[in-house]
Amino acid sequence: MRKSSMVTDRELEIMKILWARGNATVREVQEDLNRDAGPVAYSTVQTLLNIMEEKKGLVWHVVDGRTFIYTPKKSSERT
Repeated sequence: MRKSSMVTDRELEIMKILWARGNATVREVQEDLNRDAGPVAYSTVQTLLNIMEEKKGLVWHVVDGRTFIYTPKKSSERT
């Protein structure tokens, strides 16, 4: 497995949130992470989701106004 395709612990936490919710905004993911895993900045979550989409193909998004809504691309069984 290439290093860039490996899922980090934080990415797995984000994927678990998306699997549970079905889809979520950056803010919703951040709020869930802050509640469950300790403080994390909005910009950090946004950057991680961008990497997870563009480089790893784990999620995809749709735009609603100015809000990005992320959905998991891979199932929990495949990740």
